[in-house]
Amino acid sequence: MVLLVIRTVSAITLLWDLADNKGYEFGNVFQMGYLPGKELSNPNLKWEQSATANFGVDFSFFNGRLNGTVEYYNTHTKDLLVKRSLNASLGYTTMLDNLGKTKSEWYRSFFKW
Repeated sequence: MVLLVIRTVSAITLLWDLADNKGYEFGNVFQMGYLPGKELSNPNLKWEQSATANFGVDFSFFNGRLNGTVEYYNTHTKDLLVKRSLNASLGYTTMLDNLGKTKSEWYRSFFKW
């Protein structure tokens, strides 16, 4: 059995931590307002992308006296979201960016006599 899965998601812009909710008093009335947050928005953000492959073989020989499994798994993920530090003189201290990538790979085998 061979299974190959490739998954991608279209780009979006994430909008959290972009504004701080601030209350203030105007006369005798308490009002709610917003100030820019400490995180700079990034219009170039996109979803993380992963490609995965999983191959396996089950076998049995000698009328079921020898059997086993051999399996291989591999996944690559790119464009991981990372909160990047910025120079505070810009007025913002962080920004989400697509900077990371990972690779996971393993082999597994099982034999029974």
